[in-house]
Amino acid sequence: MEYTLLEKKFHKGENKLYDRDDKILFVFNFTSNFKKDVDVIYGNLKVYDKAGNELLTQPVKIYKPLDIIRTNKIRPGETFRRTLEIIYEPEKPNLRYIKDAPLSDLKVEIEFNKVEFSDGSVEFLN
Repeated sequence: MEYTLLEKKFHKGENKLYDRDDKILFVFNFTSNFKKDVDVIYGNLKVYDKAGNELLTQPVKIYKPLDIIRTNKIRPGETFRRTLEIIYEPEKPNLRYIKDAPLSDLKVEIEFNKVEFSDGSVEFLN
């Protein structure tokens, strides 16, 4: 799986049941380099500062949003957009830094651990 980080955004929670928390959003394009259809990929979102200090590691699940018209399987070679969220807690200095720093001052990586293919098979990465 290959990825490109497109942007970082901040989303202010609206105090609604489904939108209670402030969030830091990372918008990615993902491209599958697997030879089979993929249902979901598990991994960790890692954020570092310019000096290489780890600011955050958060488990993530990468899948295509459910689409009624098309399948949500990730086809070989397919590219799709996905937003990964981090709940923003202002009392945590690392999260304040991630929120306020320009993207050019951050290094954002995704470490993939496990792939669940549409045929039911599983592959562990690393």
